[in-house]
Amino acid sequence: MVDEARDEAKKKERSLYWVVCPDCGRQVVKKELLIKGCYICGWHGTEDELERGGDRNPYRTNCPECGAKVITEILLEKGCYICGWKDRQ
Repeated sequence: MVDEARDEAKKKERSLYWVVCPDCGRQVVKKELLIKGCYICGWHGTEDELERGGDRNPYRTNCPECGAKVITEILLEKGCYICGWKDRQ
């Protein structure tokens, strides 16, 4: 069962049908993403931006301290709202 799930994930990675949205990181249909934008986060872009991975940070990211999935913008501005980690640049 695990092998089947792993094989399915590899097929999606190689697929020309599915792509990963450069903004939110979710798998979406490439044709729909380019025509209508991402139905999850609203990202609109060109095929060139899609191949580069987009110019923006993803909507959610993992906190480097606790690993919780948090909103990227808030993590960068105020720190992690779960564990309190803050980048000390």
